[in-house]
Amino acid sequence: MLFLFAGVLVAFSSAAPEWERVTSLPNLVEPLRSDHYAGYVQLSPAKELFYWYIESENSPATDPVVLWLNGGPGCSSMQGLFLEMGPLRVNDYGETVTRNPWTWNRYANIIYLDAPAGVGFSVRMDGRWNYTDAEVAADNHQALKMWFQKYPERAGNDFYVAGESYGGTYVPMLSSLLLDDKDFNFKGMLIGNGCVDDVLNYNSVVNFNYNHGFIDESSVKEWSFQTNYLGQANLYTGLDPYFVYYTCYLNPHDAPASSSSDVAAAVLRTHLRRKSPGTRYANAQPACAHHNDSTVYLQRADVRAALNIMNYVPPYETCKLVKKHGITKTVLRISSDAISQYYDLGATHILSQADNFRKVMKSGKAVSLIFICSTSGNISFVHSKVALFYGDEDTLCNAVHGAQLVANLGLEEVAPFAPYVDDQQLPSTIGLLTQYQGLDFLTVRGAGHFVASSNEKPKEALQVFVNFLKKTSYNTSVSHDKPYIPPTTTSAASTVTQFVPSDWDAPPWLVTSLPNLDEPLVSKHYTGYLNISENKKMFYWYVESENDPVNDPVLLWLNGGPGCSSLEGLFVEMGPLRASNSGANISRNEWTWNRVANIIYLDSPAGVGFSAALNGTPIYTDEEVANDNHVALTEWFKKFPDRIENDFYVAGESYAGTYAPMLAVKLIETFQNFKGILVGNGCVDDRLLYNSLVGFNYDHTFIDEK
Repeated sequence: MLFLFAGVLVAFSSAAPEWERVTSLPNLVEPLRSDHYAGYVQLSPAKELFYWYIESENSPATDPVVLWLNGGPGCSSMQGLFLEMGPLRVNDYGETVTRNPWTWNRYANIIYLDAPAGVGFSVRMDGRWNYTDAEVAADNHQALKMWFQKYPERAGNDFYVAGESYGGTYVPMLSSLLLDDKDFNFKGMLIGNGCVDDVLNYNSVVNFNYNHGFIDESSVKEWSFQTNYLGQANLYTGLDPYFVYYTCYLNPHDAPASSSSDVAAAVLRTHLRRKSPGTRYANAQPACAHHNDSTVYLQRADVRAALNIMNYVPPYETCKLVKKHGITKTVLRISSDAISQYYDLGATHILSQADNFRKVMKSGKAVSLIFICSTSGNISFVHSKVALFYGDEDTLCNAVHGAQLVANLGLEEVAPFAPYVDDQQLPSTIGLLTQYQGLDFLTVRGAGHFVASSNEKPKEALQVFVNFLKKTSYNTSVSHDKPYIPPTTTSAASTVTQFVPSDWDAPPWLVTSLPNLDEPLVSKHYTGYLNISENKKMFYWYVESENDPVNDPVLLWLNGGPGCSSLEGLFVEMGPLRASNSGANISRNEWTWNRVANIIYLDSPAGVGFSAALNGTPIYTDEEVANDNHVALTEWFKKFPDRIENDFYVAGESYAGTYAPMLAVKLIETFQNFKGILVGNGCVDDRLLYNSLVGFNYDHTFIDEK
């Protein structure tokens, strides 16, 4: 039975719609830890908005409900779910879907809403794409009303609106409507790297880039006189405007965008570009973008079926664009070659959200503003109702303009600018916090536009989020995630026994495959033991060059410690293999050194890794280890005589700063094809190392005069 109450259609149901439950997803590595629901709310015959609702893993009945909106405008909130604060991470274009240990729904029920209609999995049936900010706010308001009709058991939970980027417009405008609607238990808003004031944002971008050393004096003068291009000033620094210290390895096999306008669009939606020498235009390569894996995954038919996506919904896109020329914003006259197809950025666009911030703060609701930079110190806490966060490595919605907006609000400062910390990490400073009457303004050190993403500051973002919701000190750390323990396959307890080969001097073993390999081995692998003495047997893993094994150099790799296995190098550093998910997947390292060399990974000394010291692990001298490694190489070339003529090198790191040169001295006299040594971060002189340590830390400002 349905009743109309206070202008809202209320269904007398006590549970979420079971037909929208997501019970599993293709290629999940572990089961979902809370209930997921995916479905639609129909705003009109022409508009249907898609949502993915994920219940809290803590206490869904009492934890807050948070609406998350990504920006763009025109970008799907699935970006937040799969790349930022959501519980899922897509790897290798959907081959595996793993868990994000810093997911926000450990503490909250979160609705990821694709808005406006036509974005992501949401549908616009009438072909009209030009939205105003006010229309989007009204649609989101209506969508929330309809969502709570489906989930009436959550109507009493505290409710927050959160978002980022163009969410700096979405969130305050929606919040303003919610304040006037008594049917919502609305408590506040949280904005990350929000574009909250166009005038302040564009007028600050030139000095922001200059003071970070990204542009020079001539660029400052040029852009200052060309106000039409201020909005694009951050595209010409040769850096990723979303995360200026991020590095993407460009693939020559990926074709660049074909024109400058295509480039601008690709830049804004794929989060990276490079600057070609002698040109002002970016050369965008979307294949490097973080969201490609999830985009491919969400386009799969089996994933669409799991999410209850209707057949008439077009293939998923992270963001949708159309090229428009001559579009001009009032006041700033900032032109754009490529903007979202969903927005009228003319007179209807709201240039500043200051009035909506004032309205929310006067209501006593929660607001936080979070930005990103680096400093240190102490702080006392008084909790407010609004939070706003920005990364200091983001130039598209830069931190300075957010700080200027807050200053222009004229709020009373109740706790001065000072650091807040996480005592479970080093360095402990997360960023800076200033608290005003009704508003928290925070920074998060070393993040870009997408603070919660795995390659930025996911733990720090979670700490800010949780303490904002709980109204606890921002110095309160969040706990690490509980690890997934797969079910055991046997009831009997397994025992580990020491493996003793029947023949320590057996011929090399050709490794044709390995458990859980994602793809076949590209070159030949051999393993075996080298007989050093009656009680010392050294294990090696030899990986042939993928290029030309007959002519490419042979390189011995030694990890340091002392006492660390060289398989660390093979699986974690320059080797061809990468283990993930506790060994559930073995993938390829595309930057493996054996693309150009034959590499021997030797576990040394005996007793380390798979090497054996049959009379117990002895205490070694450096000289003894060098002698044993020399014997090991002599024995190895007896097993592989066809490599004796190849150029030979010794390489290593850390304590191999001792291993490599001591072994090299012996090889000079006995190996005629020995060509040299390569040492990475080697400890080569203890006295110089320790005597330089204090000055090193001081010059990096890690310690003070005292």
